[in-house]
Amino acid sequence: YLPLSQPFDQPPWNYAGTENVASIPNSDVVDWILVEIRDTTDAQYATGSTAVAQQAGLLLKDGTITGIDGSSKLPYNFSVKNSLFALIYHRNHLQPGGYTLEILSGTRRLGG
Repeated sequence: YLPLSQPFDQPPWNYAGTENVASIPNSDVVDWILVEIRDTTDAQYATGSTAVAQQAGLLLKDGTITGIDGSSKLPYNFSVKNSLFALIYHRNHLQPGGYTLEILSGTRRLGG
């Protein structure tokens, strides 16, 4: 079952975003993803207190993360002070004790 509204509004995410779609935009969409961006000097310091943005998007079957239209990149608007780290949350794949961090270089957009 693929909901029409982002499913991260409950524990453990408690994300208050309002992303939703009237219908699933295309047959490549397999699920919702929550992306959290953290701004800090090193991965070891990328804790919840360094989060600068969160946004729900759609996961395509090829692994691409898109905006809710199923094709555009996730837009973010914030100032970068240090290095950016992205945490990718999936509602059916909880990882106890932390997540693998991915460094984003020179961009404020995520996606294919």
